[in-house]
Amino acid sequence: MYLENNWNWEEKYPVVRVSFDTTFSKRKELEEFIVAIQEKYAKEFEVKLNSKHVGLRNINLIEGIYQKVGRKVVLLIDEYDKPILDNIEKSGIG
Repeated sequence: MYLENNWNWEEKYPVVRVSFDTTFSKRKELEEFIVAIQEKYAKEFEVKLNSKHVGLRNINLIEGIYQKVGRKVVLLIDEYDKPILDNIEKSGIG
């Protein structure tokens, strides 16, 4: 709601949208999902992802898009807590 009155809606920015609106029963499934999203946007913006680490790939992606487009990148993350809430009763991180 803050952005509604505090954002220049005339300017266009590259947007990376991630929605965790599905169920992940294993960490590997979540990581594969994130990698698929990273690859989708890397292809769209013609950015090379240099790392195998899922977190570092996010940095590669955002910095690569910024360098390619010359604008700050908007990262929208929806339902970020769903994977946690779906698995909070499980032990371990496997």
